[in-house]
Amino acid sequence: METGSMGIDRKYPAILKVLALEKKLQAEKNKEGEAARALRAADCAEARQAVEAARHTLPTIVYSTLLRRVEQCEQLLAQRGQ
Repeated sequence: METGSMGIDRKYPAILKVLALEKKLQAEKNKEGEAARALRAADCAEARQAVEAARHTLPTIVYSTLLRRVEQCEQLLAQRGQ
């Protein structure tokens, strides 16, 4: 695992993008209307790309957890037909 600043620089965007998805997913679960429409396929794609780019810098459990969260959001969008 990479411990230099490059590793950290790659980890943070992945984690932040997944956290943003989590926030939108919680809004989806808690509210209807505008907040429910906030989650987009493009958000999922960007988060997945960031997680994949940081894969080699993340511990396996962190990578798996981030990827699972992205997949949950993708499944929700698929259920909604988006």
